[in-house]
Amino acid sequence: MFDTKKPGCYDKVTRLLLLPRRFCSTFVLIKEKLMILQTASLSRQEQFVVPETPSLEDLERIIDRGQKAFYVVGTALKSIRDARLYQHQQNYPDFDSYCRERWDMSRRKADNFIRASVFIDNLRRNNCSELPSNESQIRPLLSIKSEEEQIEIWLDIIQSAPLGKITAKYVQEKVEQYNRNQKGNRTEKQSQIAPLIQQLEKSLAELDKKVAPLLDSNLSILSAIPTKLATIEYRVTELRNRVAESILADTNNCCPCCETELIQSMESCLCGWNQGVIRNSQHGK
Repeated sequence: MFDTKKPGCYDKVTRLLLLPRRFCSTFVLIKEKLMILQTASLSRQEQFVVPETPSLEDLERIIDRGQKAFYVVGTALKSIRDARLYQHQQNYPDFDSYCRERWDMSRRKADNFIRASVFIDNLRRNNCSELPSNESQIRPLLSIKSEEEQIEIWLDIIQSAPLGKITAKYVQEKVEQYNRNQKGNRTEKQSQIAPLIQQLEKSLAELDKKVAPLLDSNLSILSAIPTKLATIEYRVTELRNRVAESILADTNNCCPCCETELIQSMESCLCGWNQGVIRNSQHGK
């Protein structure tokens, strides 16, 4: 047997093939086996061929696709959350559990993906000329609650970015600058409002001094009303009794309604004419 791994093996076989024809049948068999060995050897060599190293452009395209995948992920998570698909199809109790158990993702990270995708949609609706190329450019903007202010800051970043190159660091700087300006505006507004509040408090104090005596006098008048009403009621009752006595004196102790003789001047008639007068008189006493 020929050891095909040793150097010069194939040369020896070739010399043997040049022997006389009587050895032809034997060498034909040897030649066939040799071809099989050569084919197997080539197959083993092909298995260990090192693949061609990808170019920088190919690798960068892969990275670019991976960075832009945040929008697709955020859109998918938003659809799952809004439609509660995690409950209907997977029986997760809530969106937090779904993110944690299904994707090993915190709710905060999922919300960041969703807010980033919403931010991209808002930019598209506003016909923004340039969109963020990766999630790191959007992350600092998510600290701002107002979506309108997020868009406003991004438009400013597009116009002011050095050499037109937008980096996550530059976005962070612009967001910090915005927060400082907002804090300064709040401080300025507070400084402007403070004198107004002091003036308002002073005006209220002066108004209280003017209104307090009026309220006191009105309260004294209101508190005297029940006493005056009782006095008026008593006088009315007394007047009614006097009128009744005068009527009885003129009718010789006869009831003016049924002309029945009354035993006493204030006695009530059977028809009930003077019953109310007597009752009111007794109440007045």
